[in-house]
Amino acid sequence: MLCHTPAMALLTWMSDPGRPPSIGSIDHETLPLRCHWEREEDSVRCSDILTYAADSWEQQVNESGFQAPVPDSDAIVDLYLFDYGGGGAYASCSTWNDPAPADGLTSCAAYVALDRQLSRQEMRTYVAHEFNHVLQYATDYNEPTYPVWEGVASAAEIWVYPEDVRITAGYSFGDFQSAPWAGMLSDGYFLWEEHNLWSYYEYGTAIWALHLDHHHGSGSGSGGAALWDGLAQEGPNTVDVIDGYDAATGDWRAALLSLSAERVLLGTDAAPSWLSLKAPYLELSIDGEYTADDLPALHTPSTMPYSTGAVYAAVSGVQAPLMVTVEADDGQWGIVAVGDGVQTWEAATSLRWEGSGDVVFGVVNLNHDAVAQTGSWGALRSSQRTVQLRIAVAEDDDTGTPDDTGTPDDDSSSGVQLSTHEPQAGCTCSTSKAQLPWTALLVGVLVFRRRQDRR
Repeated sequence: MLCHTPAMALLTWMSDPGRPPSIGSIDHETLPLRCHWEREEDSVRCSDILTYAADSWEQQVNESGFQAPVPDSDAIVDLYLFDYGGGGAYASCSTWNDPAPADGLTSCAAYVALDRQLSRQEMRTYVAHEFNHVLQYATDYNEPTYPVWEGVASAAEIWVYPEDVRITAGYSFGDFQSAPWAGMLSDGYFLWEEHNLWSYYEYGTAIWALHLDHHHGSGSGSGGAALWDGLAQEGPNTVDVIDGYDAATGDWRAALLSLSAERVLLGTDAAPSWLSLKAPYLELSIDGEYTADDLPALHTPSTMPYSTGAVYAAVSGVQAPLMVTVEADDGQWGIVAVGDGVQTWEAATSLRWEGSGDVVFGVVNLNHDAVAQTGSWGALRSSQRTVQLRIAVAEDDDTGTPDDTGTPDDDSSSGVQLSTHEPQAGCTCSTSKAQLPWTALLVGVLVFRRRQDRR
């Protein structure tokens, strides 16, 4: 895989040759889409590629509500089939200039490049993914946080082609589930640098996008469009991902706690309807396992959670009410509990569990700090918080009433049956390529090139 570190990624961007070569092309009959080929023998594949691009336009623009592509100089969205190598694809701005510097967006016209080695089955999910990047470029190409680029684009594969969900999920969803402590703002580059963990984590955050869309969107992509609309702005990045998440959900902490609870069930017989696959690779990584005889227990996470991250501990054989308490010096925290057919969560530092049998508890880092605003790795490092989770049999006077320590001002809680979750309706910039900040450079072409190793 290329471009695993920032330095390598920036070097690759600086040497990017621009649009792929083309010796011929065909246009879609009704939409402003054009497919190019580098080799004459590949020309027959362009008809299928245009069909996939039209499917993507219909679902993502017309139904989900993403920003439509910005018109190029010839008012065409170009898709190139060429010898890229490794079975990959990428999307890039045609020029790095905002054509409408007073519309509240930082947008550019974009094109798509697809490796000719992609199989027919892979090609349509790749087209759906890269087309979503074209729409993201039409919204805010300065957004520096990788998960909203790759996670939403990966979810778009499923919104366009739900029958291919196993192709998309099998690629990266396990990486997201295996590192819940990394949160919604981390990516594979950071995890490799800081934890020597090789992953396609940012693609796996599609789980986050699917959950958001199920509960706060149409179930077919409008939640992803609302997230991008909520984080868009004109010029330099000042509206961060959490701002967009809050705008799309009405309460980002409550939405995150809901996700933190429901992801416990992924891959199992009790998987939620928004990702109802039974597969071991989708099962959540549990950091500690205890029995009722081990209580009281003080669980120290093997890796402390970053902002929006969570760490989980399981207790089996529960026969009496339990009290779960966060022990941390500072910060805002939440607790989730999943078991006995019920999910419960509190944006607080304590929770009383009345169920029996087996239960999974999670402690969620609800701190929102500089990482979301800057997108910098230094800020991401500082967002990791030290915490322990104490689990004990509840005393008669343990009510689990949230205290003021670590509790957000917009404190929210929920204790619900699994079946109750239903979808809900949910400065001018004209920047040249040389003037872009390094975060925009990385997002511009490079992060999408990581898909070249996908199989």
